[in-house]
Amino acid sequence: MKRLFSSITVLITLSLVGIIIMQVSWLKNLIKLKEDQVKQNIDNVYQNLSDEFGQRREQLIKEASRDYGTLFSPRGFFEPLKAVSIGAKISSSEIEKIINSAFEKAGLGKMKYEYAFFRGC
Repeated sequence: MKRLFSSITVLITLSLVGIIIMQVSWLKNLIKLKEDQVKQNIDNVYQNLSDEFGQRREQLIKEASRDYGTLFSPRGFFEPLKAVSIGAKISSSEIEKIINSAFEKAGLGKMKYEYAFFRGC
């Protein structure tokens, strides 16, 4: 009887240890999956922001070429050849709104971030 009781106790203990190990493994995989999803969402946000600012830059270039369409422009011939900087044309608050909107669309609205724009010479 003692032998049967100790055998059952050992088997129950091994079963519980196995279940705990399996649950820990599932939790690790779940955490890894969530991290990968967040990284993918962040990559999508970066790509969307890059596209958005690229489109805005193209629009600024088109506007600049329209404004400086003639050879004898009052602002000078080489003015349209200067680099078009988004940071010089869009306010910081508008940039922040664009970034916040991109994070909201990706479901990352509460995520903290930092950004910087270099305003060229």
